Amino acid sequence: MAFRIQGQRDAFDGMIAVVPVNTVLADKGYDSAKNRKALGGARDGIMRRVTRGLRAALNDAELERNRSLSRLRSPSEGIFCALKRWRRLGRAVYTGIVRVHEQATLAVLTHNLLKAILLREKHA
Repeated sequence: MAFRIQGQRDAFDGMIAVVPVNTVLADKGYDSAKNRKALGGARDGIMRRVTRGLRAALNDAELERNRSLSRLRSPSEGIFCALKRWRRLGRAVYTGIVRVHEQATLAVLTHNLLKAILLREKHA
């Protein structure tokens, strides 16, 4: 079960405004006209989602677009999967934003250190 941070969709506008990017890659949860408008000059890399009503299925071009976007997103998504599974980031252990931020920072730091050690051993 996924838990959504309150106001997460509203944060999309803020992220786009702060980080200069050429293309925004996002999953189906961000598929809306409002988010496409917030892209400004950035290319649309938001995956399409099936909606209810008249348009109940994606056409072949949209399905292929989603597949190609998934291939682009998969390397970074694997890192988030590893952090959630092996570094206990799937659920916050502590309460409070500061402590949760520290937990995430330490988890990412240990993940990167272990990857560096493994890469060094592999190339030694």
